[in-house]
Amino acid sequence: MSNRRRAVLLPLSLGVAGCDGGERYVHVPADLILTGGNVVTMDLSGPTGATAIAVTNGRVVGVGTDAGIAQWTGPNTVTESIAGKTVIPGLIDAHAHLVWGGEDLEIIDLTTATSMDDLLKAVSDYAAANRTKAWAQGAGWDAPTFEGQMDKSLLDAIVPDRPVCLTSADGHSVWVNSAALAEAGITGATPNPAGGEILHESDGTPTGVLREAAEDLVLNIIPPFTDDVDDAGLTAALALAHSHGITTVVDANFAEEVMKTYQRADAAGTLGMRIYGAVEVSPGLDFHQINAIAAERDDVAQASPSGLLHIDAAKFYLDGVIESETAYMLEPYEDGTNGPKLFSDTQLDQHFSQADAAGLQIHIHMIGDGAVRQGLDAIERLSADGPENSDRRPLFAHIEVIDPVDLPRFAELGVYADFQPLWAFPDTYISTLTIPKIGDDRAAWLYPIGDMVTSGANVVAGSDWDVSDNNPFAAMEVAITRQDPDNPADTLNVNEAVDLDTIMAAYTRDGARAVFGENELGTITVGKDADFAVLDQDPWAISTTQLSDVTVSSTWVNGAAVWRAPTGG
Repeated sequence: MSNRRRAVLLPLSLGVAGCDGGERYVHVPADLILTGGNVVTMDLSGPTGATAIAVTNGRVVGVGTDAGIAQWTGPNTVTESIAGKTVIPGLIDAHAHLVWGGEDLEIIDLTTATSMDDLLKAVSDYAAANRTKAWAQGAGWDAPTFEGQMDKSLLDAIVPDRPVCLTSADGHSVWVNSAALAEAGITGATPNPAGGEILHESDGTPTGVLREAAEDLVLNIIPPFTDDVDDAGLTAALALAHSHGITTVVDANFAEEVMKTYQRADAAGTLGMRIYGAVEVSPGLDFHQINAIAAERDDVAQASPSGLLHIDAAKFYLDGVIESETAYMLEPYEDGTNGPKLFSDTQLDQHFSQADAAGLQIHIHMIGDGAVRQGLDAIERLSADGPENSDRRPLFAHIEVIDPVDLPRFAELGVYADFQPLWAFPDTYISTLTIPKIGDDRAAWLYPIGDMVTSGANVVAGSDWDVSDNNPFAAMEVAITRQDPDNPADTLNVNEAVDLDTIMAAYTRDGARAVFGENELGTITVGKDADFAVLDQDPWAISTTQLSDVTVSSTWVNGAAVWRAPTGG
């Protein structure tokens, strides 16, 4: 698996000056110096009390005090005072969907709809303002708020003349009108596709709600967004991520249009974000998929002018979500049903073996404890059958519920636990949909971040944006408090809380290891890429409940400012 690692190439003139905490390249003045700050390197062996950073050719060449770093100043050095602000390594979002989220910024925003009247008004207003669009599309409706209320007739009444498709906030359900059902050829006689469900009225006609794989019956016939829409959406998504100090993203579903959108931004010089793509593998016996992903990986790497764009993983959905009872559990839900396995064990073994041989990381969506067990078992079989000492670093995303007997297996198998910390508080999803479906005993193991850390596993963090907010500081607050930052009344499994150092490491140095980038990313260290965020507040000097309000002054990738706060930064 050595092809996953990229060596740090340092100029031959690298030397250690040893002056006041500064290290420097001899005879090579810095392009950029930041002074007067509080530099938190996140490097366990790095300097403490640092106030300044020097950058040359996109790499950190000095970390130390203002006086020590002054030796780097040359005639063309740009020196910028950051006036007591705190600098941290660029944050790594280990599971997000920037292009798809950017597309959702271009359609009906249903995230703020708290009643059916709100939702229908948003759809009606959009349809009236966009009469030339063949479809009315929206996203972000909250499943607990609208559970049991959704019927195609409500949409038919406000948009009778063209298809409507509204995707839920979690992305696992769509609500459509009669025109969309007709366009897709869905009737009362249409069978459920494998891994999906068409909801029906008592008379057998479809309600208009489609879950999991049944979504694709409609989603696959919607005209694709134009390149202009995708490009505008990605531009907005990048700006949002940069505004939160994010410099690296694992895009967890690198579909064809997603890849091409990133490539256009890269070619235009506007990407400014390290992207590691995971390409979905469909269930079944088509084992040619892995070879196609490996070929795409090589093509994308060779074509990237910035070197920021990568395909490095094969993505597997092992189950759905608890709310629709499509997550695969070890024991049935409280009503006696269970979600299906989306891959057989035999299929997983074949796909994992091929991915491993191709040097692709394995990235898995898993929600239920059954899916977690199936994924761990498959990695264990791969480890037993594959090359010894192979450095695989499988990335297991979400891990909503786990059987405690499986906790130590993450460390034993070298599996990276990729949590979405913002989900780990008792919101309406958990209180009204999740806990009633799985019961109190299993609910005690919801989002076991603390126990995973204690077990010795590698823990990283992502947002799953735009399923949820991509503000990492709000997610850090939840990881520490296990409470809603906006309404800290109730707590979810407080024994699973972690401290700030731990969750910050998940977003920095541990996240870098998850993308095989520890030699380049994750800490502010001499020789590494100059990716960092300048914060207006010191996260370690404020109350934990203020973390969600931390603001970013500027964000830097390869020593270039890719974002500054509107008031300057």
